[in-house]
Amino acid sequence: MISRALERGEWRRIYPGVFLVNQASLTWKARLMGAILWAGPDAVVSHRSAAALLGLKHGDRNIIEISSPRRLNSRHGIRVHHDPSLATAPNAKAENIPVTRIAKTVLDLCAVLSLAASTQVVLDVVRRRAVSIVDLGRVLDEETGRRGGRSALRRILVTRFAVGVTDSDAEDLFIAMASRRGFDFVHHFVVEDAGFRVELDFADPYVRLDVEIDGGKDHDDPVAQQRDKNRDAELIARGWTVLRFTYWDLIQKTDWMFEMISAALERKGARPKLDSQQGTLAVPDCEVSAG
Repeated sequence: MISRALERGEWRRIYPGVFLVNQASLTWKARLMGAILWAGPDAVVSHRSAAALLGLKHGDRNIIEISSPRRLNSRHGIRVHHDPSLATAPNAKAENIPVTRIAKTVLDLCAVLSLAASTQVVLDVVRRRAVSIVDLGRVLDEETGRRGGRSALRRILVTRFAVGVTDSDAEDLFIAMASRRGFDFVHHFVVEDAGFRVELDFADPYVRLDVEIDGGKDHDDPVAQQRDKNRDAELIARGWTVLRFTYWDLIQKTDWMFEMISAALERKGARPKLDSQQGTLAVPDCEVSAG
């Protein structure tokens, strides 16, 4: 059947096992879809081809570039990247063509473009709100095997966004990172004691561990820094351990940060579960509650 359809010109082979039917035009998008069919399950359009398909800067329609969890050699004009995470990672579709998510596409681009070009891509997607710096930080943390792209993206996120990042964005990124590692903190826990009241970023109330995540925007002036010191001193006087990290730590020293948190928890010991009905947990000399 295939041979006859090819002889009659009804079908046209574009890749091994992949055909155009009914004299359809061999467009760039048809070539992308054909490459995906040739590569097999879980393959997606990626890198510069994904950028072009998703409307990002430095996309290139002259390249057919895909990623696959299978090890495939680049051939037939198709550039193939091996990415084992694709077997389980969520992806997207653009015009019904499987493609990497925008955040992951940005990470992939950082591995194949110059630092200057990668910076243009990152600044553009954040400016247009196609993705947030939280999304980029999350994919940076999740994609542990991509050293080239991770190094470049990490540098861009620190040099371009560390000063202006808000506490909210930094905290959202910490939540994603902590959850992926199995940590269970209470967000915005309130401590009240003898006229002293403060809301903690992330707390383990039973062992009195407070993890503070500071964005550059709200903690870069002397008044704010002194306020933080006074607040931490009040907590320490009441038996709390305070660990304060910055957005820079989130991006540049992720593993070290969670090692410090783990060590602090080990020194403090295990804790019982917070009573979800009451929202409070009594500890000696003061009471803390979920704010």
